[in-house]
Amino acid sequence: MAIFYFGWSEVISSYYPIQTLLSDDKFLASGNVLTRFGIQLIAVTGFRMKFYSAWKFVEGAMIFSGIGFNGVNYESGEAKWDRLEVIDVPGVDFAQSLRQSVAAWNKTTSLWLRKYIYERVPSPVNLYFTFFVSALWHGFYPGYYMVFMSMAVATAVHRKIRRNVRPWFLAEDGESPGKYKGAYDFFSIVLTHCTMMYFIASFVMLSWEASMRVFRSQYFIGHILAVILYIVLSLGIIRAPKRLPWSKSTDLI
Repeated sequence: MAIFYFGWSEVISSYYPIQTLLSDDKFLASGNVLTRFGIQLIAVTGFRMKFYSAWKFVEGAMIFSGIGFNGVNYESGEAKWDRLEVIDVPGVDFAQSLRQSVAAWNKTTSLWLRKYIYERVPSPVNLYFTFFVSALWHGFYPGYYMVFMSMAVATAVHRKIRRNVRPWFLAEDGESPGKYKGAYDFFSIVLTHCTMMYFIASFVMLSWEASMRVFRSQYFIGHILAVILYIVLSLGIIRAPKRLPWSKSTDLI
């Protein structure tokens, strides 16, 4: 799989080099915002697959060395080799929330952040502080803090959507899927993917000026929508049906 992801990364990046595209003023001013964002989605996919490839190579090395051995499945009798599983690729690509996506991306680091940062800091500050520590761990480029703090706000919005919107798509018991639950799941996957691909631009560009130039070319749509949804959902304009139970999430992100 590592070679597969590496190959696709090279192919996509050869046609759509993400840093070159987002640094090109002509590209940022060409076409319409939807076309540019569509191309950005393709380019970021190639960029993302470089991480898939590297981490899968690491997992393979751990398995060959024996460090990845994680005991035996007593039901099937087969050995488990997922002790140091770094990434769950389907979990990232088909996540229905940012919490799921982040938990599946760099799983060992995500677990460490949850155990030693998130669970030790009072709510609701813990969500933002955890993302801040993650940015600090990456380095001191402004782009890291832009993406991780923006993702913290976006995660808070996704939580509110799940808490207040998702129950409308469940059956009377509040647990079974409703008639249109599949449509909600599909929209959640698309929204999560687009959110990640939008904010990750500053992770790629790193500098404040370059990141702002990209977001300005997209009219700050992602930031504006995140703020509007946060305010609307916080004011209770959209609420979960009273007939359905819901509880406050304690998940990491």
